[in-house]
Amino acid sequence: MTQQSNGTVPRQQLSDNVAGLVSLRDVRLSRMHAELLRAALMRPLDTKARLRQTEFERHEQLVVYSLSYEFRADDRSSAPIWKADFTLTLSFMIHTDAKVTDEELDAFGAGGVVEVAHPYAREFVHHITGRMNVPAFVLDVLPPDRLD
Repeated sequence: MTQQSNGTVPRQQLSDNVAGLVSLRDVRLSRMHAELLRAALMRPLDTKARLRQTEFERHEQLVVYSLSYEFRADDRSSAPIWKADFTLTLSFMIHTDAKVTDEELDAFGAGGVVEVAHPYAREFVHHITGRMNVPAFVLDVLPPDRLD
């Protein structure tokens, strides 16, 4: 295990270590609010995306992560057009009897879980904006930088 000069293990490595010990069991949309604020818009749109919070709960060998997202779009006059926020809940099963610390689970939540959740968040926000009949919001294929 590579250590930083101060003797701590990098968060990326902690996340990668946990990734080898878990498997995804479930993905759920646990909370959602979307609102079309104005149907008339002036292009181009200024879109914003943010992963607001990542937290986890541990239940023996099951770890449940909640990722809360915020999205919005304003038109060229800075008038808000739509906003959406939702929480995805991802459940992971720890496969081994290895001791996984809360620090390791937190690092995994900031890195590995974000990567796993990203395609679900990407599809969901694209679907929401399509249903609002506004220009589809398309997130990058790659997830945002890790939450360190």
